[in-house]
Amino acid sequence: MNQPQVKILVVYASEAGSTAEVATYIKKQIEEEKYEVVLSNVKEVDSVNDYDIIFVGSPIYVGKWKKEATKFIETNQEILKSKQVFYFLTCMNLATDDHEKLAQVPKFLEYERSLVESVSEGRFAGVINMKKLSFFKRLMIKMVKAPEGDFRNWEEIANWTNQSLKLIKDK
Repeated sequence: MNQPQVKILVVYASEAGSTAEVATYIKKQIEEEKYEVVLSNVKEVDSVNDYDIIFVGSPIYVGKWKKEATKFIETNQEILKSKQVFYFLTCMNLATDDHEKLAQVPKFLEYERSLVESVSEGRFAGVINMKKLSFFKRLMIKMVKAPEGDFRNWEEIANWTNQSLKLIKDK
């Protein structure tokens, strides 16, 4: 069934490309359901006016979304309040069994939620590829003992996207 009346924007911030890949995968999942969807880096979005639904994602660094993702929410706050907004994040806390680290994850988007409530949030483990990081970031990663590797679960991402689309259809 074609859904041309609903326009969806998937925007993301990304450091080394992992979250961009998650955003691209989310876009493909949405396209499979025949929605019109546009993918963009948050830095390249001029306006959200033409979209009904916005998915916004970013990796977590030092307990926060990347600044440009938060700035996107701040800049577009009033218009986003009239849209269906879905947040997603990639976070290495989710690549661990450490209950203390896992308990922190829901807190990471408190500020963004205070600006614009999301319909749903996708929380996904990410990737650390030391070769793609600056010396300072590599040092930081070693200090917090984050694991190196790709911990993304594509089935989990697909399931969240499909559940989000069901919420859209139910509106």
